[in-house]
Amino acid sequence: VQLYRADSGPRTPTFAFTIANRNSRDVCRWFAERYSMAIADGDFYASTMAKKLGLSPDGWIRIGLAPYNTLEEIELFKQGMLELVAEQVEK
Repeated sequence: VQLYRADSGPRTPTFAFTIANRNSRDVCRWFAERYSMAIADGDFYASTMAKKLGLSPDGWIRIGLAPYNTLEEIELFKQGMLELVAEQVEK
């Protein structure tokens, strides 16, 4: 897993990541199906971040944390990432 972070000033804290040998759209679909989470791929509303980080607009996954996100949701995302990466290692 490669993590990316850009200092975007007073905006929603956003980080992006890629997972080796995993399509970003497939990762988002995986989270939606298994964890009912809507995670974004591509650069919709984040083209400046993609440009600053030198990332392909369709090859990365973005997570935005807003004031209405709960600690439970963050922990659920963490659990999902651990499961997803474990699946990747098993392959």
